[in-house]
Amino acid sequence: MQDGVECPTCKRSFETERGMRSHHGVKHDEPLPDRLTTCDECGCDFEGRPGDPNRFCSLTCKNDWLRGRSNTNHPAYDKKTVTCEQCGSKEKVSPSRANDYQFCSLECQGKWQSETRTSENAANWRGGVDKSNSVCDNCGDTFVYKTGNSKGRFCSHGCYHEYHVGENHSAWQGGDLYYSGRWKRQRVKALIRDQARCSDCSMSDKRHHEKHGRSIEVHHIEPYRSFDDATQANRLVNLVTLCKRCHRSWEMMSPLRPDTVAASD
Repeated sequence: MQDGVECPTCKRSFETERGMRSHHGVKHDEPLPDRLTTCDECGCDFEGRPGDPNRFCSLTCKNDWLRGRSNTNHPAYDKKTVTCEQCGSKEKVSPSRANDYQFCSLECQGKWQSETRTSENAANWRGGVDKSNSVCDNCGDTFVYKTGNSKGRFCSHGCYHEYHVGENHSAWQGGDLYYSGRWKRQRVKALIRDQARCSDCSMSDKRHHEKHGRSIEVHHIEPYRSFDDATQANRLVNLVTLCKRCHRSWEMMSPLRPDTVAASD
């Protein structure tokens, strides 16, 4: 900040040159010319705005000035030698890069992280499964744990699904695992009534076989476990055809149901 900058026309004093110039343009209706600055390369005088750090009259002069600097006058003269932590190669970098330098390339960085930042050495390590001694919770076999394999508890997807049946299922609320009371016959009737299509999304039984490897499913609208009489539970008005995906959703919403064609037992 400059103190006591005087207006050349009315001699009024201002704290800053910018304020004085603004005053002159408004009060005297005449902007002041930009002040002259000397180019560091060619030595010519050129107009520069207040506070403008520009040291050159043109980009050409700036580039010529940079090309002409060498040895101790060059901005990167004091380069430091650094060593890659992975491959051990050396290179010279500017002081600003030397403080945080670790690797010569992204490839070396990736290799280093793969070798040193795994398991307990990883920054986000929170403990884990002993991969060499994982025992399947379902069949009891010992297996090598792989990432994404049910947190190391099961040796296969088959064991995972076989284990999560009945009381081991997170949505288990008690009841019998197997239906009775003319269930198979009533299931076929429900499929015929609904034309073997999901009553929610209209997926066909053929498409269900292609996608899930099994027939389309039949859902109890009022949960089977809520009935004392299996025959009452398996009435057609309590059954609806659903695909695997919709079945899972409707299980969470029982006793709600999608619209179906009315049918008698």
